[in-house]
Amino acid sequence: QAAKICEAGSYAAGWSKDPCMLCDDGYTTVAEGAVDNSSCVVAPGWYWDAAVSQVVPCDEGFYCLGLTLTANATACPAGTTTSKEGASSLLGCDVCAAGYGSYSATGTPTCSACAADTYGPKGATAACTACDAGLVSAA
Repeated sequence: QAAKICEAGSYAAGWSKDPCMLCDDGYTTVAEGAVDNSSCVVAPGWYWDAAVSQVVPCDEGFYCLGLTLTANATACPAGTTTSKEGASSLLGCDVCAAGYGSYSATGTPTCSACAADTYGPKGATAACTACDAGLVSAA
């Protein structure tokens, strides 16, 4: 039988019946053709959490590039956050954080802090909203 090259995310399992084994959850390989489990690295969208000594999905508000043994989480730029956990790049910081609204004169939205007496919920994709009558917000 011809040798099989293992796909990315798996590695050669030696003489086992199934020639390729998947890396554990939260791990992948950088390329196809990995020859053992030491080729498995933290997958994009995951990071090494030293507090629990394991990989975990990237938290909301962060993105995790992965592809290293001890990948870190990077905070989204000020005013932005992710719409869900597991973002694997800066592009995952795709919505405004709470207290921010989106405005665009050029077609590329940016998130700006809401002014006094306005608000922007997490995930805002529009300008900040005025508070209802009788309600106020901090600047």
